[in-house]
Amino acid sequence: MLTKIKTFITGNWKRQTVIGITFACFIVNVLSLTLYFKNEEINESKNWVIHSYEVLRQVRQVLTDVEDMETGQRGYFLTSRREFLIPYENAKVSITKEMTALHDLVNDNPDQVARTNELDKMIRDHETLLSDQIDKFQEKQVAITVKDLETNLKLQFTIRDKIADIISAERILLAQRQIEEKRQRNDYVEIIVVGSLASILALLIANTFVIYYSSRGQKAEDELKKSEELYKTVTQGINEGVFEYDVVNHKVFYSPGFKRMLGYSEHEFMDSIQTFDEHLHPDDFHQCWENINKYFRGEVEDYRNIFRMQHKDGHYIWVMSRGVGIWDKDGNLSKLVGTHTDITDQKENEEYLKLLNADLENFTYITSHDLRSPLVNLKGFASELQFSTNNLTALIHDPSVKIGKEKKEQINTIILKDIPESLNYIKSSVERLDQLTTAILDLSRIGRRDLRIENINTAETVQKILDSLAYEINNKHIQIQLGELPEVKTDAVALQQIFSNIIDNAIKYLDDSRPGKITISGTVVPGEIRFIISDNGRGISENDKEKVFDMFKRARNVGQVRGVGMGMSFVKATIQRLGGKIWLESVLGSGTKFIFTIPNRVKGSSYAGKS
Repeated sequence: MLTKIKTFITGNWKRQTVIGITFACFIVNVLSLTLYFKNEEINESKNWVIHSYEVLRQVRQVLTDVEDMETGQRGYFLTSRREFLIPYENAKVSITKEMTALHDLVNDNPDQVARTNELDKMIRDHETLLSDQIDKFQEKQVAITVKDLETNLKLQFTIRDKIADIISAERILLAQRQIEEKRQRNDYVEIIVVGSLASILALLIANTFVIYYSSRGQKAEDELKKSEELYKTVTQGINEGVFEYDVVNHKVFYSPGFKRMLGYSEHEFMDSIQTFDEHLHPDDFHQCWENINKYFRGEVEDYRNIFRMQHKDGHYIWVMSRGVGIWDKDGNLSKLVGTHTDITDQKENEEYLKLLNADLENFTYITSHDLRSPLVNLKGFASELQFSTNNLTALIHDPSVKIGKEKKEQINTIILKDIPESLNYIKSSVERLDQLTTAILDLSRIGRRDLRIENINTAETVQKILDSLAYEINNKHIQIQLGELPEVKTDAVALQQIFSNIIDNAIKYLDDSRPGKITISGTVVPGEIRFIISDNGRGISENDKEKVFDMFKRARNVGQVRGVGMGMSFVKATIQRLGGKIWLESVLGSGTKFIFTIPNRVKGSSYAGKS
């Protein structure tokens, strides 16, 4: 029997070839099965890595909703404006969905499930606390107390700590899963090498199979890349821009959502650090990269950055950048993956609140100082009037006093001089008080009028104002020089009030010792229209420049010029309402130049409301 087998093996080369091919096929089949199962293990490891990224992203979205609820409530309490409750209501709806999604993601991990349940309870308690405070404020108009703010802050810090615990635990899992994925890939390579060496010992068919399965390995690599691309696509589903910065190879990826945020299409905004730097606001460049490098150096635990980037149409938007680092086994950062969020509206709301607080402080000063002055006069001269009346009554009703010439003169002085003089001073103080209160009332109405945004022919608007002032311009022989005045998209009434007040001031404060000259011009700059109104009038001293835009404040060289010092306060408030800025340049005795801007994209209308 053994002889027959030996003859079968050695007697015919075809049979030997068949045996060789069969053996080679066996080896290749074993190698193929090994590669297949190893590839499945790699895919599973890769999916766990992606899963950890999803958990981290979802936790940060929950944190964003918590911050939006807190910010919206605070803005509402400070201003009593219901539009500040919009981010609060949106976050209140969103956070339920986000927490449900987080529960679904961590249900495979009992420890994370426990942490998430604790976080869920904290958020519900926080939501109930904020809602109760809002209800109390709306029903009873009870102002929020420091104790309320401390309670809110303490609970929010507790929520942040719990979120930090979840993130820390997930980062540990992520590191372990990345190590496991790398180990699986190394094993995969080793199997290919060993299998290839074994297959080389076989016939051509063995080599063919080795090459074939090597190509399968390349396909597995391609599948991994496709999965990474799929991850990027999924993260773009959130309403934010996504970025991935490869620190080792200095490559960067920006999602289409981020590019659309800046007004660009997919291919208009290049995926490069240079493109990012070119669109950074110059004033934010140093601080932006300093924050990035601090995270790279491990000086801060979380990456969070706020900066301005230039939109395609020229204006700047505020961007919040948040991310998660991927670290190699040596503890070096290899990648930074995160999101870019447009927070321009939030920043504008913050600036508007600052302006409201500043105006409130200024108004408090006025009511305690400027309005008090006429009241003091009223009280003083009323006492004088009472004193004169008492003296007159005593003279008339004193039976022992004979009214002689001297007494008659004293009575005449009281009746014809003292009493009328006191009444005149009282009348002047009342008129002054009426002017002040009327001016404050007019200023308060600026924020309540709804803006009507339309294309305005600035040249026509300015000419109508000059026509209405033609009598004074001609009598004073004032030279008016009009430069280019670009069209602007804004509120017509507001623009007319701005130009009218500034031009009227320029006319009132011209220097009578020389011919008057007023120049009006405008120019288009990125994101806004800049107007300049200059005159060769009296000018303003350095000490008085800061007072020009304050209520009831006037420069010391105004002389007998009419007014209560509210004109430029109106102008400043109106320009701020439109989203612009105003400032001045002046030299005492030489003239003044007022410069103000109107944005191409009117932002002030977002604050409009009826009260």
